Amino acid sequence: MSTSKYQSILESNELPVNLDELPNFKIKVPSQDIFASYYSASSDSEVQMQVAVLFINELDKLIKEKNTDGLLVLYDVQFNKICSSVFKESAWPAPHEIELYQDKEIDIDIAYLYSELCYRHALARLQNSFDAELVCNSWENYNDIFDTVIHAQTEFPLPVPWIWDIIDEYIYQFYFACRWRYTIKPEDQGLKEILAKDSRDLTFWNLENINENFTSVIQKSQIFEKGVLTLKEATSTSHYFGFFTLVGQLRLNVLIGNYDAAIKSIENLDFDSLVIFSKAFPAYFNLFYYAGFAYLMTGRYKEAVKVLESVCLMMNKYKAFLTKSSQSENMMKQLEKAVCLFAISLVFYPNKASESTFWQFKDLGIKTSKQNSQNRNEKERIVDKFDKLQRYDIQTFNELFNYGCPKLIEPIQSLDSFKDITNKNTSDLIINAKEKLTKEFKVVQNLNNLATVMKLYSKINLQKAASIVNVSKDEFLNLLKQYEKRETSDLLKTPFEQTVLSRFFLPTPILKFDINGDNITINEVVPVKNYTEQYQKLNKKMTEIYSDVLSLL
Repeated sequence: MSTSKYQSILESNELPVNLDELPNFKIKVPSQDIFASYYSASSDSEVQMQVAVLFINELDKLIKEKNTDGLLVLYDVQFNKICSSVFKESAWPAPHEIELYQDKEIDIDIAYLYSELCYRHALARLQNSFDAELVCNSWENYNDIFDTVIHAQTEFPLPVPWIWDIIDEYIYQFYFACRWRYTIKPEDQGLKEILAKDSRDLTFWNLENINENFTSVIQKSQIFEKGVLTLKEATSTSHYFGFFTLVGQLRLNVLIGNYDAAIKSIENLDFDSLVIFSKAFPAYFNLFYYAGFAYLMTGRYKEAVKVLESVCLMMNKYKAFLTKSSQSENMMKQLEKAVCLFAISLVFYPNKASESTFWQFKDLGIKTSKQNSQNRNEKERIVDKFDKLQRYDIQTFNELFNYGCPKLIEPIQSLDSFKDITNKNTSDLIINAKEKLTKEFKVVQNLNNLATVMKLYSKINLQKAASIVNVSKDEFLNLLKQYEKRETSDLLKTPFEQTVLSRFFLPTPILKFDINGDNITINEVVPVKNYTEQYQKLNKKMTEIYSDVLSLL
């Protein structure tokens, strides 16, 4: 029986997680590490070549054996140890160099995967300036990997965290390339070399090709059957690529500021399918972090609160089981970003129950760009920031937004548009996003003040109520309409919102207003939730568990 089934029953307000798939349980480091003698060895070129040969041959062997557990250790543990020791200051040898050294041809798919790691290492650890050739080669290699996934006749096994990281790194390098293209000066040598190529030979990162690759991967994966998302028991590499590409589309659309498309990209995910993301926890986090930001930017603050609350709860609950992953430290930094957005969303849509969740992070400290030089190494408690935010301090809002906001970029739309791009400040998108929310900040303050004041009265004169809230009578009437719209908005009829978000919304009191002449009558009403569907789902889960128990007898 899967852990996720019990959690669906006992903890229905949380996201489903299969503990067996978390790094501390999944990553089983062997007692005999074939690379152990190299971690402390000298890093001369001969040693580096020996390590590269050993690594690529081990990669080839494990893939032929379909040993995904061994591949996970090789990828998430041994590769990072080698990078931190043998290749700390240099790049890995290219596949063709290894072929010459060992006088043996390397399988093309193995070369693609090995190169993916090499390019990622070079871009992440070695590069202080933009290397156009390196970036273009990495782009072509990713295209080769996706082409292999799309057209492969047979399955090749990969550990799920690597599948997600391929998609995630693909998007990050697109961001990196776009930022360079929009900020580079025309006289840059790397740009000149690319522009000097014939149009038929021009190759560079662009949104059009990325969307084509993502669409083709999803179609190949067959995760949709007759338009319905399906989660198969024996999931293939192609199937995993399809599921995780949905999260990739979400992140990509947030990256370029297309928030409606971001929400639409995950609309077919349902609650039962979420457990698959336990296999790559950073993807699980990305799903809800980027969805929360998209809801925030589309003015759906109630949804933003619950989405961000759920991911913060999940990360905080399971962080102790992530420490074996090479990405554990980065995930904790990402948690800080999510908590900052959670704090902002709670001001845009106050919720007492969610605020109690927020206080679980009372000891969390963050560094902001506004700290002076004397205390720049000290962290400020998030609860102190939240207290200022609740008093509508605009500087605190700016600091938390800057800290929590994901990277945004003006995309290179296509190769045809590559040559015509002009210089642009890449921070403008973040500034624009912040300004958009800042405009709502004053409106939200008035809405929250309205709710606070109106709770004190059962009946009050309209003009008096307007003066208490410090707005005109017409503005007050408009606020009443906005409040009603905010409190009574329905979830969309999509699997994600109906099966995931709906679980997190408990009936909470809302104010109902009745205007008679110059007076307004206020009633606090608690909506009645229909539990029929929830009981049906619980009954189905209990039946599944009962069947599993019987099968064990």
